[in-house]
Amino acid sequence: MKRRTLLAGTGAGLTAAVGGCLGSVRGGRRYEQCTEPFVPLSELPDRARSEVEIALEDGSYSTVRTLAYPDLVGDDSLLWAESNNRYYEHRLENALLNVRETLTFEPVTPERESPAELKLSNQTEETLEVDVTISSQDRETLVDEEKSVEPAEGIDAVESIASSEYAGDQEAAEGLPGVAFPAAMRDYEISIAVEKGESLLEKTDVVSVDPWLLYYWVQITKDGVLMGKVGENHGLFSEYLDSKMGLHWACHQPPGGWPTSS
Repeated sequence: MKRRTLLAGTGAGLTAAVGGCLGSVRGGRRYEQCTEPFVPLSELPDRARSEVEIALEDGSYSTVRTLAYPDLVGDDSLLWAESNNRYYEHRLENALLNVRETLTFEPVTPERESPAELKLSNQTEETLEVDVTISSQDRETLVDEEKSVEPAEGIDAVESIASSEYAGDQEAAEGLPGVAFPAAMRDYEISIAVEKGESLLEKTDVVSVDPWLLYYWVQITKDGVLMGKVGENHGLFSEYLDSKMGLHWACHQPPGGWPTSS
């Protein structure tokens, strides 16, 4: 569905956002259009980000200039506000016989093509019984699975997931037992219960399922349970990080800024 709405008499001077074209932002500088399914808000150039933030805060943003955001992204690209894991379709409207453009956003809940997984890394020497519960934010149980988890092979224990400490090869991680999240991209409450002999270890967390989530990692050792998110470009499975790795990094601003036309 096209996000641009061009009314009669308002087409002059407007640039349609089509795949492969370039959007002009700030003083004639031109950026390659980002046509990925999800465009991170934090990665937008300054002018486009300012338009979006005002539109989200006030309900709309209007200007007599050509808006930067619609020309910078694909018609079907969704805005992704990472801070609260919300997603939006954008719409552009022009008043009849008026050059003023208005940008608005409609909240949506997209679904992943393939579900994200919660992976269980058993770093003990015994088989463990693990119960995994995934619930909505209003506490409706969506997934409730029990797993018999053998000691992990080819995956090492880490002291911290957030620090990108290397754990092993991703192929070995794929072989670990897992539980799939629902397809909808939103926040979920998870609960982990691990039976160790006569004791029961329990831990909870809130997980944002987003476009860049590779796994939610649950490591179980004799000392307890360590949990955290693993993104597509995470050091857990790579000793050398590349800022352009991953299926959804095409719209991620590289250190030198967004690429410009030659």
